[in-house]
Amino acid sequence: MVKKNAAGFPYVPIPEEIMLRVRSLEDSNLLNINLPYRDLLDVSELFASVDGWLQAYQYDLYGSPPPDGEHDPEQVADLFERLARVKDRILLAERAEHIIATNLANTLPPGASNETWHLYAMSSDPISIREVNYLDGYPMLLRQLRVAGVLDEKILVYAPVWVPTWLHSQYVSTEYVDLGPDFPSEHDLAAHEVALRLWSPHRRDYVFHDYLKAFAAAKKTWQHTPSTYPT
Repeated sequence: MVKKNAAGFPYVPIPEEIMLRVRSLEDSNLLNINLPYRDLLDVSELFASVDGWLQAYQYDLYGSPPPDGEHDPEQVADLFERLARVKDRILLAERAEHIIATNLANTLPPGASNETWHLYAMSSDPISIREVNYLDGYPMLLRQLRVAGVLDEKILVYAPVWVPTWLHSQYVSTEYVDLGPDFPSEHDLAAHEVALRLWSPHRRDYVFHDYLKAFAAAKKTWQHTPSTYPT
């Protein structure tokens, strides 16, 4: 039985080229923690091509697809779910140590060094931070360096000291606080999670506009231990 849309037209099959790309992305041998950096970028490019096609169809700027060009909504929903699972595998693969090291080396600005690292509280970009992009860029780097926080809101990153300046050179608008060279203890990480929720870097009249005050409050309220950072 041929399924039809509300206008009585048969649903148009999803292009076989798209389905071939999806099946390729789902290949269990394609994504793993040993995947070379260049191969990961190629997989990300393939993912972006399918995701871009699906997003363009689903959110067409010119309105709904014509009645005689509509795909089965159940198949479209299934594709979104399948791509979401692939995306999770890509985000896991990009956190492999050799991928992070290669990305840092490729991103390193002229004259800079990856020898000195600091801890930063940083506001994030809710639009592009979750994008899987085949081009080198800040979304992957921040995902790799994040140690706490909600990815598309406010995060804690442990990063080479050139990263904040480099972000601004990439036209990424972010507020950040330099917390010094020490990687946080497990207990401090729990307090940072709370502090990031309290912190409001864009509200200068708010008591927790100052991240250090938010962190001190989190330590006092949630752990009942003194802050290790000056206030």
